[in-house]
Amino acid sequence: MNPRDLAFEEHLRDLGAYTVNLWFPESRAIPSNLEKDEKIIGVVFGRYKLRHSVTSSSIGRGAVVATNQRVFLIDKKPMFMALDAIKYDEIRAVSFTKVSISGTVRLSMDVGDISVRTFNPKCAQIFVDAVNKKLFTKKPKS
Repeated sequence: MNPRDLAFEEHLRDLGAYTVNLWFPESRAIPSNLEKDEKIIGVVFGRYKLRHSVTSSSIGRGAVVATNQRVFLIDKKPMFMALDAIKYDEIRAVSFTKVSISGTVRLSMDVGDISVRTFNPKCAQIFVDAVNKKLFTKKPKS
């Protein structure tokens, strides 16, 4: 294994990822979908529901990744990959609700919302805290 891969896996572990999360195809696809200066600040793995409007939605298993520049949903399958990018100014709210051994992260946006059911509360809480910090940090005026 490449040392860069080991460093990336260690970073995901620091963000709360379990060993099983590192086996997901989305984990392997994340680095190739990062922009040059992007840094991952949170990630949540699980079953998602992406609702575009009242009548349009999609369901799958994937990862929602928060970086210093954007949030993106990645769903990697053997023959294709779906990637939806969201700017922070499009996000209205993010929350985490824990019920028993699972929980749901909800990302509410102007054009719909993403709900991710996860069994990793540590990852979920780090993700929510990181996104909230980006949402509520004022940009310095130039």
